Amino acid sequence: MIEIHLNTRLAPLVDGRLYPGVAPEGAAKPYLVYTVVSQPQSFTLSGPDGGGDANVQVTCWSDDHVEALQTAQALLEEATRSGAEGFGCAGAQRVPDDHDAGLYGIGWEFTLTPLE
Repeated sequence: MIEIHLNTRLAPLVDGRLYPGVAPEGAAKPYLVYTVVSQPQSFTLSGPDGGGDANVQVTCWSDDHVEALQTAQALLEEATRSGAEGFGCAGAQRVPDDHDAGLYGIGWEFTLTPLE
């Protein structure tokens, strides 16, 4: 599952503070929140072939704008690192910044290809 690989590769960037969907109240910052936006399955004429990319959005949250930007840059570098285990990155785009929570949120949407 892509979530296991996300945890293995991305959680170390923020001392393990990688959360699915929403961070717990009072979580230490910076932290990452991810959402699997879609994960279509690929098919051949004989049915599902077990493949399929995952579109995943990851947002870096911090009290400090520069720290959020630095964390987002580290995230981009790790998610797109060639030769890493678990998944490859077929595309990345920055999503609009989010400041609704009173924090600085810098996000990326990645198209990830599982390597298993």
